[in-house]
Amino acid sequence: MKLYMDILAMVAISASTIVGFDPSNSQVFTNTQGGAVDEWEKHATPAGSAYSHPIQILKNRPEHLIIYGGESWNGFLNGGKRPIVATVVNLTEVLSAPAS
Repeated sequence: MKLYMDILAMVAISASTIVGFDPSNSQVFTNTQGGAVDEWEKHATPAGSAYSHPIQILKNRPEHLIIYGGESWNGFLNGGKRPIVATVVNLTEVLSAPAS
């Protein structure tokens, strides 16, 4: 599957897996093939789309990913004032679900 995305946040969760997050999507993108362009897979998360999505692996719980988000660009332009939200997902569960 080829994905063309603007990944603004990316972390390596192991020597062989990269996790990326594109702010215009609610899925995480994974790659187990060294970042090869045509080897990205999408996995659903409960995080919403947002203007920006920094992500972080917890030091003491490396199986968990925090996805930070806030107002979407369109929401911001329309007067939205959604506060910053942190969504925590268990990567083992997210990555074991079928890729879309």
